[in-house]
Formats: sequence, structure tokens, C-alpha cells
Amino acid sequence: MAKIFEKLMGNSSLVLFVIGTVMLIIGATGGVESPSFTMQIDEIIWQVVLSIAGLLFASLGAIGLMQVTNTSKTISGDGVTKRIFLDEPVSISSSRKNQLRIDGDFLLWEKCTIMLWVLVPPKGEGLRKAPNNRYILAHNTGQVDDGDYSRYYNQFCLRYSLKNQWQVVFSNDKGKYEGSNPTIDDGLVPGWHHFLISWDISRPKLLFAIDGLKSGSDIMTTSFSGWPQKISGKISVGAWTTDYAGHYCETKLFHLVVVDKYLEQTDSLVKEHLEKAPQN
Repeated sequence: MAKIFEKLMGNSSLVLFVIGTVMLIIGATGGVESPSFTMQIDEIIWQVVLSIAGLLFASLGAIGLMQVTNTSKTISGDGVTKRIFLDEPVSISSSRKNQLRIDGDFLLWEKCTIMLWVLVPPKGEGLRKAPNNRYILAHNTGQVDDGDYSRYYNQFCLRYSLKNQWQVVFSNDKGKYEGSNPTIDDGLVPGWHHFLISWDISRPKLLFAIDGLKSGSDIMTTSFSGWPQKISGKISVGAWTTDYAGHYCETKLFHLVVVDKYLEQTDSLVKEHLEKAPQN
């Protein structure tokens, strides 16, 4: 109980929402008298001011509460460290503007594996609605100022592209997209699907797979000369790095896991994650 109370009290959005709600109720019902230094102010004006302030605080708190928490659970053992986000399926949408922002230092790890469950909707809906790229993971350190609005420095993303393909896209500190971007043609049936991105810069090798299958997977050997060399500090989950509505994934995401090791589809940790398919 103490830990729950501590967590709630540490949530500034919740505190702001509660304070605003109390102020709004008091202002609306007239449940408080004006303090002595405002005794000349008409009581009705005081209640209106209090109500407006309460409404503002409550609204700001509510917006904050709709944001997906960016805390992670870290588990170490058997020679690997795992960061786990989204313990429950979470719907991320432009109407809520609740993209998750997580620490992006793992982009600079020599070896890393990202696993994630994605609820893929029918074609033409939500995540699979063109003509915009829809982002599941996104990062960059700035836009290349050359008139081409599609190029970014140190970009890394997993997206459903406007060409109706699943893509991993990356660029280096010069804004160059050297090497091919791993791509899988979209033939998925609606429902939950497992996405895997794994790299080992020393080999060099990058694996992009959906549902742990050899067929439909993209394994690329590359020099990693086009890999991100700097990070902005945060990676956006469920949307592009801005709040542009057209780039939100508009679907549910579940159990995002980052592992400090290169994993093939046959690895026990991958098989374990494949067994965590949500039912809703």
C-alpha cells in the first residue's frame, strides 16, 4: 500500500488533476469564503475565478494522465539485461497524443534486440492507413536543411510506410541513408503480430522479422556506416517525434522489450516473448 501511495503522489499529473478538481468544485458550489485580503471582491467573481483556475488545472492534469508512462522495468540475468515497457496493451492515438517516450541510449549499443507486439488493423485503417508513414518507433536529432523534408540526422524508425511496407529506416550523423533499409511487404492478417529488430555492429548484421518466421524476414549484412551516431535522448513509441496526427500508429502496442544482445528468432528469449501474445 505504501508503494502504491508513493507512486500516486509522485505523479504530478494526478496531483494537478486532483487539485484542479477540488478548486472547481469549491468554486462552483461556493464552498469557500474569500480570504481577508480580497474581501472587497464580489463573492461571485471570486467563485468564477476559482472555478476557471480549477478547470485549467484539472484539464492539464487530465492531459498528463493520458500520457503513457515512460518508466521501464529492468531485469538482469543469464548474461543479458532486459528493459520492459508496456506491461499491458496500450492504445496509442492522435486523439490522446499519448506517444511513449523512452531513453534511446540502446541505439548506440553494439548489440541489441528490440521486440514488440503490435495489433495490426485491417488494411486502410489506423496503422495501415496511407498516405502517411505510420510510426511504431521513431528517433532523430534534427532535420537535414537541404529542401528535402524526408531526410533527418541520426534517424531510426520502425514504420508502416506509405508504400504499404514494414520498414526499418536509419541514417547517420551526416543525414545519409547508406545501405538498404530492411523492408517486409505487408501481407499480414488483422490481429496481434510480433516484431523483432536485432543488430550486431561487430559482425556486421541486422535482422528484421515479423512473427519469428524465416520467410518474410529481412536479414541484412551491412557496414553500419549509415547507423545513428548520436541520440537525442528519447525515442518516440507509437508516433513520429512530433505530434503530427497523421504519423500516429492508431493501434495497440504491448510488451516492448529491449535486450542488450543480438538474438535470432530461434533464441529462447525470442521464443519466450512470442508466447506472450495478448488476447485482446
